[in-house]
Amino acid sequence: FTVKEGISGIVTIGATGTYPTLTGAGGLFAAINSGGLTGNLTATIIDASITETGANPLFEIAYGCGGPFTLTITPDAGLSTVLSGSSPNPLIDLQGADFVTIDGINNNGSALTIRNINTSASTIRLIYDASDNTFRNSTIEGAGFISTEGVINIGAGITTGNDNNTISHNIIRDRSDATFVPYSLVYSSGSSAF
Repeated sequence: FTVKEGISGIVTIGATGTYPTLTGAGGLFAAINSGGLTGNLTATIIDASITETGANPLFEIAYGCGGPFTLTITPDAGLSTVLSGSSPNPLIDLQGADFVTIDGINNNGSALTIRNINTSASTIRLIYDASDNTFRNSTIEGAGFISTEGVINIGAGITTGNDNNTISHNIIRDRSDATFVPYSLVYSSGSSAF
């Protein structure tokens, strides 16, 4: 048997948080990939700016003694937050992960911006049967100028496809901090072997 230490409850993301980042070394996605979830998890972003590397995608989540469990990522109350990086890979990459919600709203309204400044990759990607995920109330910016990429990229599935994903009440756009226009805003491709 392999015993893993799963995560549940509430964690914080930031320099003084439980995890310094979502996708970087020592970040939340690496911890979930390693240990899975033992209950629903809320990750609250507590810094106004966090540099994301995109180094760790979020793989299919293992559930301890139950599940499926949810992962909700949201900015702290009253805080406007920018998650930004220059990653040649998608900045937020859900590779088979399910039941993930990124909700940019707090008591100041929509307060989360996610931005990949690299011109060769998406900002958010759903791939390998990533299903039942929600991205809402956020500003999602990108600069990827490749015809097979979009600021949000929905790629190939494996068996069931990337099903029941919701993208709602977002602003999906080019970078607001510089002049770089992406090739596509939302791009969907690929197929699944059924």
